[in-house]
Amino acid sequence: YIPTWAFGRKFESGKNISRIPEQNFGLIIGLLGSSPAGTLKFDLRGFEMYLPDEIKPEFMKTYNEVLDKHGEHGKDVIEKIHPLPPTNNHNFTYHIYPPPYELGINSLRNLQILDPAPSNEIPMYPLTNPSRKVDIIIAFNSAPQVIEPELIVEQQNDFCKRRGYDKIVRDISNKYCEIYDYIPNSKATGHNLQATIPVVFCHLPYLKNDKVDPTFVPLKAKFADTLNFVYTTEQVDLMFNVAKQNWLESEHKIKEVIIEEWKKKKHARLLNKN
Repeated sequence: YIPTWAFGRKFESGKNISRIPEQNFGLIIGLLGSSPAGTLKFDLRGFEMYLPDEIKPEFMKTYNEVLDKHGEHGKDVIEKIHPLPPTNNHNFTYHIYPPPYELGINSLRNLQILDPAPSNEIPMYPLTNPSRKVDIIIAFNSAPQVIEPELIVEQQNDFCKRRGYDKIVRDISNKYCEIYDYIPNSKATGHNLQATIPVVFCHLPYLKNDKVDPTFVPLKAKFADTLNFVYTTEQVDLMFNVAKQNWLESEHKIKEVIIEEWKKKKHARLLNKN
């Protein structure tokens, strides 16, 4: 939690060092302009989703041919370029802890803020912080990427590698509720906190549901586009009813997971008493 009066001011060692009025609310809202400031790779991936099916293969073929000319390293560098630069703001956590200063966010004078998608459509990093001791994550995912299952798998694999989890498929027989076990493996990368607690990840993508309307695909409908902010009552009701029916398709699976985890904790508690 960061109060708006603090965001945008210069802080060092946890103390405000700039005597300026509260940052203009318009500037704070303007940070939302960083939403499309993703990497070239994911900007193009998002663009591809809106192309007609007959054009997609040719588009990707041309894209890959151009990048292949630069080799693997060159391709990696190019795909990490931000076509739209993210916004900069003073880092309120700068040197918040006493010396010696360690590498990481607390040693950065400025923060570059951008859309966490697609690797963080679901706030997995804060939810799996060891201090939270979370056992189950029930994630309702309405991001456009859910219509590309392979991208969701790629995101999960990247997250597990960084945080130090082995991802084990428990049950993906129900497309409305995919269940995975994340088991700590002591192999976290970079500056990421090592996972220490096993987590059951229940992924509920926002998919079409024929029981409600077989013609409505939530993430392809024009009115459900990311850039639309105006909806009719009928459109809101339709989206709500699809989400509700999707939950009903998933409810029994979620209950099984919760009961199983509860039994494990109860068993462990009774063992400790004895």
